[in-house]
Amino acid sequence: MNAPWMAVFRAEWLSALRDKRALMSALIFPLVGPLLVGVLFTSVAKNFSAESKVTIHIDGAQYAPGFVSWVARSGVDAEPVTTERRVKLVAQGTAVLVVDPSYASRLQQGKVAQMRLVADFAKPKTAAEAHRIRALVQGYAAQIVTMRLVLRGVSPTTLRAVELQEDDLATPQHHAANVLHVVPLFVILACFIGGMQVAIDVTAGERERGSLEALLVSPVSTNEIALGKWLVTMLFGAISAALTLALSIVSLSWTPLESLGIHGGLALDQAAHLLLLIAPLVPFAAAMQLYLSTFARSFREAQTWLSLLLFVPMIPGFIATVSPIDPERWMMAVPALAQQVMISDALRGEAVDWMGLAIAAASSVALTATALWATGRALRREGILFPGQ
Repeated sequence: MNAPWMAVFRAEWLSALRDKRALMSALIFPLVGPLLVGVLFTSVAKNFSAESKVTIHIDGAQYAPGFVSWVARSGVDAEPVTTERRVKLVAQGTAVLVVDPSYASRLQQGKVAQMRLVADFAKPKTAAEAHRIRALVQGYAAQIVTMRLVLRGVSPTTLRAVELQEDDLATPQHHAANVLHVVPLFVILACFIGGMQVAIDVTAGERERGSLEALLVSPVSTNEIALGKWLVTMLFGAISAALTLALSIVSLSWTPLESLGIHGGLALDQAAHLLLLIAPLVPFAAAMQLYLSTFARSFREAQTWLSLLLFVPMIPGFIATVSPIDPERWMMAVPALAQQVMISDALRGEAVDWMGLAIAAASSVALTATALWATGRALRREGILFPGQ
């Protein structure tokens, strides 16, 4: 416990605890991130519940009493509106179904009856509402066609040459994984955000305050100095990641996930599994932040560099959202990408890939050691203390 790097660690730890920016960086995101997760899923659940209660506004409902009755039997509310009311609803972004006055007569004559769907299809909400109305009209039209065929002695199966049946092999947990994938992304970001201000303060910040020079002339090797500073940075990142995951579980427990077909949210065993998978990323994030901020000439420049570093864990998530990633063994050696792949499998309920986890851990150790060694060497350079010279 009397090792020089432990003395550096204790000094930097006490300094970080007194630094309001470091504490805000480590604690604010774990509070804001899970809150955003809860608000996001609550909003999606409310919209999903609202979409399940469909109301069709019909202009000219008196011309299609059969359709109105069929819609009611389908569990959908049909609200007759006037032409003036239709104009206002469309302007407000609501889709309106307009029935032609000749609808009933053309239907009786066996001709094609006319309906118009009036909506601003450029609005996503209106387009979704119009899609549901279109599906109801097509269902009613298919029923009429079936009745006409039966009256003429023709089997309705004549119109169906091929019938497609779907067998969904996905379990409820697989579907839940598609929804809950945003939670691990917040946890991965917390690994970087939690220690970012600490890494800046113990390097560029100390240089600006003039305390780094005094530390470098002390009888402590630069490698031990880098090790002590890295431990503090890593500890803040680990605390931030653990708090983000814990508060996300609490936030999800208050969210009506049942409306989305998800039961139970993230279980404790899943949370422990996620922490195990994310653990190799924490030391790598701290080492890279410490290394980059060592070369920054000012506190603001270090903030810029480390803010750009946040894109490293975000890129795999964006790629996975646009195009699904097929797991390959080489991916386990790439930090952030390995976590993204393994977490996706974990959320789907698959067993721990111990070989992949070992590769990810080994890669993290190697890259972390390299970054710490490079940081120790950089601290020996005079240009680190006097970047303008």
